[in-house]
Amino acid sequence: MGVVVRFVINGNWKISIPGEYDVAGTKLLYRRSADTWESFEVPGPTQEDLHIMVSVHPVSSVAKVLGKVYVGVETRYDVQIIHTYRNRYHLEHREYLWAPNRCDCPLLEEGYQYVLMVRRHINYEQTLNRILLEEDSYAQPYRPREDSLLRPLEELCSNRGPRTRPRV
Repeated sequence: MGVVVRFVINGNWKISIPGEYDVAGTKLLYRRSADTWESFEVPGPTQEDLHIMVSVHPVSSVAKVLGKVYVGVETRYDVQIIHTYRNRYHLEHREYLWAPNRCDCPLLEEGYQYVLMVRRHINYEQTLNRILLEEDSYAQPYRPREDSLLRPLEELCSNRGPRTRPRV
C-alpha cells in the first residue's frame, strides 16, 4: 500500500489562506484570525488517516550581546534588540535575558549578534516578569543569509505582534 505524504495547510514554508480544502475524501474548513488563533473543522468521516503537526514558534529576534553577569545560580545577559521577526509581546531596544544556569548553555559571547528564540515568563503572583533563554532555546550566530530568508516571510504572516522598531 503506497502512502502519500503531503502538506495541505501551511506546509513547505508557505502560509495558506483560510477556506475549504479537499482532504482525505472530505472537506476541511481552515480558519485563522488576524493575530492569535487557527482552527480546523473536518466533518468526516475521512477515507484516510490525517496527521496534524503543530509547530510552536516563540519570539524570534536578532540581538547583540552587550554584557553577561552571573547572579546567584542564573546568568543575566544584557542585549541590544536589533530586529524582531515575530513576537507576541513588546520588546525594548535593550533587554535582559535570563538563563536559569551558570553553564553558558546556550553559549552567547559578548559583542556578537545572534538569532534567538526566547519566551516570556511571568510567575503566578505576577511579581516576576522575565525573558528566559533556556538551555535548549534556539540561539544561533546571526548570518545575513538567514535574515534575507526570514524578512520576506514577515509580509506573509499577518499574525505577528507589535513591532519594536519601524522598518528601514
